[in-house]
Amino acid sequence: MTTVTMNDDKKITIEQIGEIINENVKTEKDLMSINRFVIDAINRKRSEVAAVNAMKFSVGDEIKFNSSKQGRVVIATIKKINRKSANVIETSSGSVWRVGLDMLESV
Repeated sequence: MTTVTMNDDKKITIEQIGEIINENVKTEKDLMSINRFVIDAINRKRSEVAAVNAMKFSVGDEIKFNSSKQGRVVIATIKKINRKSANVIETSSGSVWRVGLDMLESV
C-alpha cells in the first residue's frame, strides 16, 4: 500500500486520498482541476527522471527498457541522446528504437 507523507509528516495512503476526493469533491470542474494537477505532477516527475538519465547515460552505453508494445525487456546500445529521448539499437536484432529518457535503466 503506497503512502504519501504530508507537510506535517503525517502519512496518508493513496486509497485515503481517493476517499477524501470522493466524499468532498462535488463538481466535475473540481475533478478536472485535480486531474490537471495530477497530470502536471506526473510530467514534472518524468522530466526530472529524464534530466538525471540524460546526465547518467552516454553514447555507447548498454541499457534496458520495458517495451509495452512487445511485452518484454529490450537490451540496447545508445547511439544518440536527444533532449527527451535516446536513439538506441537493440542488441539482439539491430532494430532501432526511440525511447524516452525516463524509461532507460542500466544493464
